[in-house]
Amino acid sequence: MDRGTERLERSVIGIIATSFHSDFSRMMVTRICERFKDQDVSLHIFLGMDSTRYLSDYDSGDTGMEIQYYSHFTYANFDELDMIIISGEAIYTENRGTTMEEVIENLPDIPKIIISSMEGSNAIHIKVDNYGSQKKMIEHMINEHGCKKIAFLSGNPSIPDARERLAAYKDCVREFGLNDGREIIAIGNFSPNCDKQVETLFSGDDIPEAIVCANDEMAVSAYRASKARGLKIGEDILITGFDDINIAAAMDPPLTTVRQGFDVLANEVGEAAYDYLVRGIMEDRILDTEIICRLSCGCKTYTVDESSAPPTEKRKEYLMSEYESLKQGHITQMKGILLLRSLLMQPGQITIKGFFTTLAERLVNIGITDSMVSIHERPVVIDGSQKIYRPTTQRLVMTTHDGNIQAFDIEEALEYSYDHSGDTQETRGLFEHTHTGIWSSYLLFYGDIQYGCWSVKLELTDAMAYYALSLEIGSAMRYLYLALEQQDMHSKLEIQNKILDHSARHDTLTGLYNRAGVFKYIYDTFSDQTDSLFIVVIADLDHLKQINDNFGHDAGDYAIIAASEILTEALEDHSRMGRIGGDEFACVFEKDDRHNAEKFIAKVKLLCQRENETNNKPFYVEISVGCYETDISELSDISKVLKKADDMLYEAKKHRRESALR
Repeated sequence: MDRGTERLERSVIGIIATSFHSDFSRMMVTRICERFKDQDVSLHIFLGMDSTRYLSDYDSGDTGMEIQYYSHFTYANFDELDMIIISGEAIYTENRGTTMEEVIENLPDIPKIIISSMEGSNAIHIKVDNYGSQKKMIEHMINEHGCKKIAFLSGNPSIPDARERLAAYKDCVREFGLNDGREIIAIGNFSPNCDKQVETLFSGDDIPEAIVCANDEMAVSAYRASKARGLKIGEDILITGFDDINIAAAMDPPLTTVRQGFDVLANEVGEAAYDYLVRGIMEDRILDTEIICRLSCGCKTYTVDESSAPPTEKRKEYLMSEYESLKQGHITQMKGILLLRSLLMQPGQITIKGFFTTLAERLVNIGITDSMVSIHERPVVIDGSQKIYRPTTQRLVMTTHDGNIQAFDIEEALEYSYDHSGDTQETRGLFEHTHTGIWSSYLLFYGDIQYGCWSVKLELTDAMAYYALSLEIGSAMRYLYLALEQQDMHSKLEIQNKILDHSARHDTLTGLYNRAGVFKYIYDTFSDQTDSLFIVVIADLDHLKQINDNFGHDAGDYAIIAASEILTEALEDHSRMGRIGGDEFACVFEKDDRHNAEKFIAKVKLLCQRENETNNKPFYVEISVGCYETDISELSDISKVLKKADDMLYEAKKHRRESALR
């Protein structure tokens, strides 16, 4: 029953699919989104990126991006989803030792629609008859075209759909005695980048009559490799595909394939979602398929009404569609890249809040008015031994809604959990606007470092352009954290330098300037005061040796500290005192109506008297002071004027108490 007119009320549905580099993925997701267009449904898309599949010609190893994207799928836990739609092709596990079951285990424990032949509990399976459809295609090549030597280009058997199609080929080899009972198989990767695998099907002069491909995208490689050998497709070699994606009818010659209708698939997905979310019914579905005969298999007539649109027109239509999509994506991408490159060129100190405020402004400027960024408390390094990383908490550091911007430093950013168990009403309110429209989620990472996630409301035509922007944001975040580390190191270095500078210029016992410190202070403070008179002071704690000998060095230290405090107070903050020796102090102050030598010496004597009346020590703390008045002409030679002040001190010492003992 077609329930296309019945509505799903206020539902949030996730879609996990592979990158839109894949025609299959793009067509499937697009049709599903169109199916829900008139429903009260928000769609949240999580796209993977199978880099190994697309870089296989350059690097046969795992690039490390797959593990990041399996982690990305787990971010579906942070969205309050009612259901998840999963494309089996998205979970491509060739090099990581990660199974599809393990990936699915890390997804939210909610109902799922799995578009694949894989098994799974609490899930509705929508699949095509992979085995029967592939067998019919091979039988067509045998019965209609008399092929006896047929090679098979398979997807990776870890994918259930690929495994079933491969089983159909193997059974045909046995049943029909193909290739004298030999299986001629190459394992591709469901991408148009498996030319090397196709080459293995050509062994010397033993060229197969036909290559049956397990999907249309691999047929692109089969075309390319065959043409490189000078073979005319449809005559010298026959090639077929599976899926009937957009490019199939536009290939040269048009590709014979198994059609699994994407409109039918999308409608079944819509009905399955309605059946569960509204009626509580979970029921698997098998889609009908159709063999679409075109020129690549040797057929001279079409089995569908495509003859009214010649292959050249189909190619032109396809290429124009791809061109327009790429052009719009390129424009969006370039705008974003140019704006994002200036993210770290802001003046002053870099902060997380400042960075994301600027990012939000840049995004709004190019028309991205609704998006949000959530990050880890600290960046996470993805260990190569990990199969899947699933964060448990995130912090919301940026959100834009209708162009209104909010950004937060990490300490003030709202924290929310993957299951929303601890969410407050305030937190839920911030996510309310994500429950309308189509949103896509992009992992923010750089190499093996994962930062968090960028979610953005979009038109599907912008999905890949925004993917490129997410890589730029990830790169910018790498430099953000490097800059923050550098700032932190610089700050610590400044503190260390201040400590060292203080230690180099200050006396550790009294905290006063030491000899070098007091000399520099005098030079920095008074060198430009040409019309002033100055008082140069040398002071000496009386009988320090006697105090040490009779009462110990702790008592001597007490007397030195008391003397430093007395001299500092006597200066009335007019200048800075320094300790230039064991019991010697020095300073310079400017002479004026309130400050002169006589007043200073009198104040020191008064303060010593107060100290001795209150300290209850068995010794006197007394200070002899020598003062020398001078001007800037002499002050420029500080050692010379200190010597003259020292001469005055010598005279003062003649009048000190004979003994420090009480």
